Amino acid sequence: MRSSVLILRSGNDFWSRPVDVTTMAEDLTASADVTVHELPGASHYIHLEPGKGRDAFFRVVTDCLADGAEAAGEG
Repeated sequence: MRSSVLILRSGNDFWSRPVDVTTMAEDLTASADVTVHELPGASHYIHLEPGKGRDAFFRVVTDCLADGAEAAGEG
């Protein structure tokens, strides 16, 4: 069984570059599928910052997890 992968990048992340996301997505050839999502204007610490950005971060993660559960027949 292959897993789906979510690559979630903050637009203003100082630890990663857009090319890192592209390279990782290209290298994940054994995954079931790869979803790339960028949160514009968000920092590396978006998960700690209160407000709309953090809400968007958690929404993307929970939506991805819910989609995986539905695909596995749990939804």
